[in-house]
Amino acid sequence: MLLPALAFAPACSTVPGRAWPPLQLGAVMAQYTVADGGEIEVPVSSVDLTILSLVVEPPQQQERWRDGRRFLVPPPGCTSVVVRCHYRAYAHDGALPSPQQLFPGAVVTPLQP
Repeated sequence: MLLPALAFAPACSTVPGRAWPPLQLGAVMAQYTVADGGEIEVPVSSVDLTILSLVVEPPQQQERWRDGRRFLVPPPGCTSVVVRCHYRAYAHDGALPSPQQLFPGAVVTPLQP
């Protein structure tokens, strides 16, 4: 009766812990200055990042994807774009991404989540 139970005893010691990696709930406003015909990069959801909401003002004219990255093309004549985003980021290699890493080229202001 004990023999089958002893066969599985070593397996119990290899179960991973129940800890989750550190996470950050973020809410930011990212302001971009763009040249006519330029584009802006915005984050996309991944294993370590969940985009909960993303609002672009003014709305983009086009959306382009390259190498798993998302780029927005503002309407003609637009020189400024504001993006409001709520996200959940998990630590990767022990470090949480900064909002500046998530929104390259933007002036980022934290918002209340």
